[in-house]
Amino acid sequence: MPDHHTAQVIEWNHQRGYGFLANEKGEGRLFLHIQEIVEGIAPPQPGDRVSFVPGLDKRGRPQAIQARNLRRTDRLSVGNWLLFALLLSLPVGALATISFPISSLWIAVFMVVASITSYFFYWKDKQQAQSGKWRISELRLHVLEFFGGWPGAFLAQRRFRHKCTKGRYQFIFWVIVVGHQIYAFDVLRGGEVSYTTWSLLRGLLAIVTGREGLLLAG
Repeated sequence: MPDHHTAQVIEWNHQRGYGFLANEKGEGRLFLHIQEIVEGIAPPQPGDRVSFVPGLDKRGRPQAIQARNLRRTDRLSVGNWLLFALLLSLPVGALATISFPISSLWIAVFMVVASITSYFFYWKDKQQAQSGKWRISELRLHVLEFFGGWPGAFLAQRRFRHKCTKGRYQFIFWVIVVGHQIYAFDVLRGGEVSYTTWSLLRGLLAIVTGREGLLLAG
């Protein structure tokens, strides 16, 4: 059987997917690539303990292979749970105001199914990324978020540390989340937000149309 060693992650580059290990005394540096992590949470964080087999890369340089991150899972912080509860408060409140209980029940079931599916797709995409296989498209993930799966996506991002550092992806994700918050607030206000927005757009359209008419007349 291979001789397994244990060391600590002292440095990790999330963008490039590699880092360095050192023993508990901080002596020496051993290269580790994310594709060599076969079990446990990846990417690791500085301070994680990793079990590995000493090996060589394609150029004959020492590196860790068959690595296993001994940190079992990422746990959501209290702050993450509080933010999650805060983001759910408006949608849950909006569902409670719907006059037809059957309708609100079906909407809630749809969101739960979409969230579970979104959570699974994040997990699957994370596994595919680690093994270098075909990835799940970001568009598909965003579509699931848009159709009510954003709570599952929120939890998955923080549980698997996936898509958290991609600025463009996070921007679109939070636009979707804020859009759901605005819609829920509008339901709670009896459509006041949408009515005011439509009135403003109609006024702007009338102004633009009037100016175009003056230009044509001239």
